[in-house]
Amino acid sequence: MRTGLSSYLQHIVSCLLFIVAMGMLAFRRREPGAMNERGWRFIRYSAGVLILWSMASLLVRYFGRRHGMVEAMNAGGWSGPIRQLDGSMERVLVYLDKMDHVALLSAVLLLYFGLRILLDQARESRESVVERRS
Repeated sequence: MRTGLSSYLQHIVSCLLFIVAMGMLAFRRREPGAMNERGWRFIRYSAGVLILWSMASLLVRYFGRRHGMVEAMNAGGWSGPIRQLDGSMERVLVYLDKMDHVALLSAVLLLYFGLRILLDQARESRESVVERRS
């Protein structure tokens, strides 16, 4: 596992690129009214949750390097102790970092539901085109 400044900078750059990519997915659509469709709304919510997750990850890494939270975050595996931190905000950030799978699971579920709705709409429109031809 890499440690040090290069790993920290790689993490920052990757998080920023991910935030930009998800922002483009969520807020940039060329067809007017497409974002009001139900499927695209779910995809947009998913991208929003992923943006929040990435921003929280950036905050945790920033505070981890500045305030010594890294030792607290790497205290153990499934049930390791987390040492007491000075501020309650740092404590919340450590728990957010440890529980990031909750945000990721909800984002994946939102993406699945959005894609599922878009697929159902595409099937319905295809069936109506086939019926019109016959």
